[in-house]
Amino acid sequence: MQMLYEIGLEINGSLDLTQVIEEILNRAIVMVDARIGLLVISDNERAKIVGQVGVEDDLSTIIELPEVTNAWKQEKLSQHVVDISSGKHICIVPLVSRGETGGLLIFFDKEKRNNTVGPFEEQDESLLQSFAYQAGASLHNARLYESLDTAYEELKAAQLKLAQMEQLRALGELGAQVAHAMNHTLGIIAGHADMYLSFGRDPENTMKTILNTAESGQGVMERLQKFIRLNVGKKRVLVDIGQLIEESVSDIKALWLGRHGENVSHVDWMIDLDKVSETYANPTDIKEVISNITLNALEAMPSGGRLEIRCYEEKEFINIVLIDTGIGMNEETQKNIFAPFFSTNDDWGTGLGLAISYRIVADHNGEIEVSSSVDEGSCFTVRLPINIELQNNLEEHDDSTDIDS
Repeated sequence: MQMLYEIGLEINGSLDLTQVIEEILNRAIVMVDARIGLLVISDNERAKIVGQVGVEDDLSTIIELPEVTNAWKQEKLSQHVVDISSGKHICIVPLVSRGETGGLLIFFDKEKRNNTVGPFEEQDESLLQSFAYQAGASLHNARLYESLDTAYEELKAAQLKLAQMEQLRALGELGAQVAHAMNHTLGIIAGHADMYLSFGRDPENTMKTILNTAESGQGVMERLQKFIRLNVGKKRVLVDIGQLIEESVSDIKALWLGRHGENVSHVDWMIDLDKVSETYANPTDIKEVISNITLNALEAMPSGGRLEIRCYEEKEFINIVLIDTGIGMNEETQKNIFAPFFSTNDDWGTGLGLAISYRIVADHNGEIEVSSSVDEGSCFTVRLPINIELQNNLEEHDDSTDIDS
């Protein structure tokens, strides 16, 4: 009993199938002084030898013996006398677990003290039958674990392939959108240059238009580069989110007034900022997130309206909520709102503002959500985790390290 207990601990101490097979064979053959030991399992209804001890010869013909093939239907040990080169006395022990025979232990010839061999004794049968319960369970668990591990690896490979396909699809879509944007820019430049050469238009106005269009194209490419390199070299410092919101609102008000001048529509600004914990973040990036969403809200209210910005702390997160009373979005627009180059504003939009914002929030391990209804306005919610310990203190991005510089 002590021996069986110790053997049980050993063979159940691992889920590695190879190691379990070796432990079962080595322990059993020593336990009953067998000359040869085999472990056979059924794989896809075909029997195969997965381990053998005592001889290195090919013993695959043994699994075709009638005594062996019949043993799969039994649950108890059986002994037989056979006339084969491997031995004369054969003992077959079914390894049963959960009502199914998962394997067979096959032993040849018990070695006697006088250097002779013979059949296995009654005490050997009793030991092997008790051992079979432990070995069967251990073998079942190891095979189940191996199947699970194989399935997991296959799933990982499938997910990787799917991710690569998605990356290629996104890259192709991004390339098409970049080409469309730049073709539009180059078309304007070429058109004005052609009109100047063909019709002798005012050179000063023509060159101003060409320069403005070229600068607009440069701006698109710069923002695209920023989107691609977003997670390169981000320095984290302790920041006050409320202060960043106030600075961003001040900048956006000046920008919006400069863009529209006297034609600017009236907007009621409602700023409600609770005192929140300081957190490690990149202040430039967080201000850009706030600015991008705020600009989108203002563009959605061409005739004016109300813009509410709230900030409060909830559990381990800082919530930034921006609510406008603008034209709102349908479900299709909401699905694509964070996609690169997706824009509903042909005059000012590049389609990168919210895509960059999404990447920034994700880079800070946060979340960004949007809810909207047509003609009722939109609500953007940014959740940033409160990090009170510095986790990333990389230097700011150095343009000299760019491969395209």
